[in-house]
Amino acid sequence: MYSSCTTTGSLPPALGFGAGGSCGPDGRSATIDFLTDDPDTTLDQLALHVTSDDERVVRTRDLVVTGSGALRTLTVTARQPGTAVVTFTVSDGQHAVSAEMTVQLGTAHPDWVIGTDGNDLLLGAQGDDVLVGRDGEDILCGDRGTDVLIGGDGADLFSGGRGFDVALDVRRAQGDTTDGSLP
Repeated sequence: MYSSCTTTGSLPPALGFGAGGSCGPDGRSATIDFLTDDPDTTLDQLALHVTSDDERVVRTRDLVVTGSGALRTLTVTARQPGTAVVTFTVSDGQHAVSAEMTVQLGTAHPDWVIGTDGNDLLLGAQGDDVLVGRDGEDILCGDRGTDVLIGGDGADLFSGGRGFDVALDVRRAQGDTTDGSLP
């Protein structure tokens, strides 16, 4: 998903999510790979900001961006169960573009964690969970318990974590990947 704006003069930067990332060992964190670009500004001059709309679930100060050039990685750590929208904004000084990813953290009990039609990071946490990504580039992290992972359309990453887990729709042709934790 690339977001952009059109204006007269210099061209705006671009921002997008790619397949990839990883699920953390604690069931509350993950990494998200994303790309930045600008046709008329060097990449090291772009300003990048990430924010969370719900500090109880994901604190903005717990969003850590690493990398340089076009490929960047965001580490997300969720604090408590719930939903937060993380907004990525890149600016070249004249124009800014934004993209969003919804982060959902389940509870210690069995949960149905259902994503949006956009990009999602679904963290099942403990319990026997069903994670449903729907459309978009999704990262599904089952963690503990017996989990069922359903990605939907888009290039999704499936990680079962600890426990017996199954992914029902890994489709390599659309860019789906696994981390080796699924049968």
